[in-house]
Amino acid sequence: MFSSNFVEGQSSNVGELTNVKLKGDNFHAMKTILQILHYHRNSELELITAEELACLAIHCDKYDCRAALQPWTFYWFRNLGSRFQSSEELSFLLLAAYKFDTRELFAKVSAVALKQLTLEYPTKWYDHELLSLIPETVSGMSLYLFQDLMIGFKVT
Repeated sequence: MFSSNFVEGQSSNVGELTNVKLKGDNFHAMKTILQILHYHRNSELELITAEELACLAIHCDKYDCRAALQPWTFYWFRNLGSRFQSSEELSFLLLAAYKFDTRELFAKVSAVALKQLTLEYPTKWYDHELLSLIPETVSGMSLYLFQDLMIGFKVT
């Protein structure tokens, strides 16, 4: 983007400050990503909600920076059983684990979801802006089939 082939690069080559507008991106998710990438640790990074985590995972997937945030993902998911309780929170965590593309976390969230979500709950995902991003391979199946999905991820 900052090479001479793009407007942003042409502006910076002549010494101008370049503003990059990220239309459609969530400000807080991008702020969190940039804070982590630039080693700016603060308490906000530690107190993230399940919905914020899902949004962050979507942005990490979009900008291909999952690997850079991987240590944080394990930190955020560490207290899964005690910290996140509601069906909606578990759904956000399922989306986040899927988008972070971490088999271990996806297996962990799926195991909790198998125990706590009702069979009807995944149908609510279609009506929610973020949860509707859960792929058909996950949302189109009943919770009984999550085990098959985990086997597809080759989780041991």
